Amino acid sequence: MTTTPARGGFRRGVGQPAVVLTFTLPSPSVLDFEALDCWLADTFTSQGLQWNVPMPRVDNERARVESLAQRVVWMATAVQQAGRLPIFDCGKLLGLTPDPTTPAAWRVRILAANVDLVPLKTLGMAYTAAVNAISLALQHRMDADALESVLKDLDEQCIQRLRTMGLAGISTMPILREAHAQGIVFRHLEGGVFQLGWGANARQINRSILDTDSCIGAQVAGKKHWTAQFLRSAGLPAPVHERVQSEAQAVQAASKLGWPVVVKPADRERSEGVTIAINTEQELLEAFRQAAALSKAILVEREVPGVCYRLMVAHGEFLYAVRRRPRSVTADGVSNVEGLITAAHAQLQKLPPWSRSKLILLDPLTLKSLETQGLGPESVPLQGTVVALRQIESSQWGGDVDDATADVHPENSKMAVQAARLLGLGNAGVDVISLDISRPWYENGAVLNEVNFAPHFGGTEAARKKMPVFLHKLMGGNGRIPVEIYIGGALAWEAALLRHGEWATTGVRCYLTSHVCTFDSRKDRVHFTVDGLFNRSMALLMNREVQALVLVVQTDELLFTGLPVDQVTRVQVFDADLMHWQNGTQKVGADQSHKLMQLFAPERGHK
Repeated sequence: MTTTPARGGFRRGVGQPAVVLTFTLPSPSVLDFEALDCWLADTFTSQGLQWNVPMPRVDNERARVESLAQRVVWMATAVQQAGRLPIFDCGKLLGLTPDPTTPAAWRVRILAANVDLVPLKTLGMAYTAAVNAISLALQHRMDADALESVLKDLDEQCIQRLRTMGLAGISTMPILREAHAQGIVFRHLEGGVFQLGWGANARQINRSILDTDSCIGAQVAGKKHWTAQFLRSAGLPAPVHERVQSEAQAVQAASKLGWPVVVKPADRERSEGVTIAINTEQELLEAFRQAAALSKAILVEREVPGVCYRLMVAHGEFLYAVRRRPRSVTADGVSNVEGLITAAHAQLQKLPPWSRSKLILLDPLTLKSLETQGLGPESVPLQGTVVALRQIESSQWGGDVDDATADVHPENSKMAVQAARLLGLGNAGVDVISLDISRPWYENGAVLNEVNFAPHFGGTEAARKKMPVFLHKLMGGNGRIPVEIYIGGALAWEAALLRHGEWATTGVRCYLTSHVCTFDSRKDRVHFTVDGLFNRSMALLMNREVQALVLVVQTDELLFTGLPVDQVTRVQVFDADLMHWQNGTQKVGADQSHKLMQLFAPERGHK
C-alpha cells in the first residue's frame, strides 16, 4: 500500500484534509453483497457512520470490484472511527486498474481523509485491515464463528493499536463529529489538541478541555482534598474527610468520622481505588491497601447516603445532568441472578469486541454487592428489580447512566455552576451525591462530591442532545473567516493589494500572503520560518489576530499540497501566468494551469 506525499490539504470531493492512497484488492471468487452489507451495517453503524453504500452492478468483474472497493473505503473509515481517529468523510474512488504483478487482483486508487500529523502508515493500517477483514469474511462465506474471529483480529491488530496513539479521547470524538456535521472545520495541532475554526474565530480543545480553562483550577480539581477545601471556603457543601498515611491513621479517622466510611485516593480519577459502605475495621484496612497501591494520598471520608449525579457545566452554564448507578441487571421474575448475568453476557457478545464493556463475573466484588442487597447467585428477584453488580459506577467497570436533567432543582444546578466558576473551569463535571436531586441541596444533606476537570462528555444520550448547544456557545457560528483567492501573476498581486487596502478601511484585520511574502493589516511585513503559500496560510489560520485572509496563487503549489481551507469567499482569476512551485523561473503549462483552476471550481462547494 502506498501514499503520495501529502501535507494535509483539502482536495476535491472530500470534506476533510485528504491524501491519495493506493491499495491492492483481490477479486474474490465468492461475493455475497447482501450478506456482506448486513454484516458491515450491523457491526459498524454504531460508530456513528451511516450506511450509504449502494448495491452494486454485478454484470462484469470491474463493476463488482469497484463496488467491493467502495465497501473497503467505508469500512476503513469506520475502523478509524472505532480507533478514535476523527475521520468522518469516506474516501473518494479515483481509479481502478488490474494489478500487473498479481493475478486476479486490482489496484485501487482513492482520495482518503487523513488527520494532520498522523503518520500515513496509520492510514495504511486501517485500509489493509479493512481489505483483509472483508476478504476473510467472504472467503468463509460470512460464517458467524469466522466473523467473530475476524472482528477479534481486527480489534487486536488494528483498532486497539490506533487507540494507543491517544490522538482523540472519548470526549474528543463526539465533539468533533458534531462539529463536522455542523460544517465547523477542525485541524489537529499536536498531542490531541484540535483547532476548530480559523484565525480570530478559532478555538482549541483537548478532549472536553477548553482553551479558557484555568490551569490553577485544573490542578485543584486533581486533588480531592484541595477541591473540598475550596468548596468549604466558598460556603458550599463539601465531603468531610481526613487525609491519612497509614493503616493506624485510617482506623483513627474512621472512628472519628463514624461508620460507614469511604476510602479513596485523593489524586486519582475515574473512581479508581474507591471503596464505599465500609462498616468494619477489616473492610477499612482492605480498602486502605487497595487505595495505597494507587496513591500515597489516601482519604477516609464520611459516607453520604444518596445517588451520585453528574451535573455538566459548560461555558459557565448548567448543560445537563445524568444519574450514575453501578453496572446492573434487571430481573425478569424467572431467572436467578447468575442466569441474569449469563444472559447479559450473551447480549454483550453481540457487540463488536471494541464496543463491549468489561465482563462482570460472579467474583468477590459482585458477591459483596449482592450481599448488601440481601441477594445471592441463586436468588430470584422480583420482576423489574434492578440488581447492582458493583457498589459504585466507575470507568473500570462502567455503569448505568440515565438522563436526570429535568429532575435537577435550580438550587442544585446553581451550586454546580458556582463550583465550576470557583475553579475557573469552562467545562466541568460536578458530582453531587443526593437522596433527591429534585430537592435543594441544603434540605437533604447533599454534598458536592467532586469537580472534574476534563469530564467525559458526549458518551450519553443526554450529552448528545446538548452537543449542538455546546458548540454554538463555543463557536458562535461555523468558525470561519473570509478567505479570498486571487490567481495569476503581477495583475493578481496588484488586485490583491488593492483588496487588502479595502479591508483595512473597514477596520477588519485582514492579512495578505503569497508564497514568498506576507503582510499584516497595517501593511507591515510578517516574517515566518516557513515558506510556500500552503504553510504561510496555515500559520495565519492559527493566528487569532487574523479576521480575514487574502491569498495570492502564483504557482502550482496547491496541486501538490491541497488547499489550506475547504471553503473560500471569493475567487478571481486574472491570467494563467503561473510558475512551477519548485522552479520559480519556469512557467506552468496549460494543462497544469487548468488542473489548478479546477481546485476552485464552484462544484467543489466554495461559497
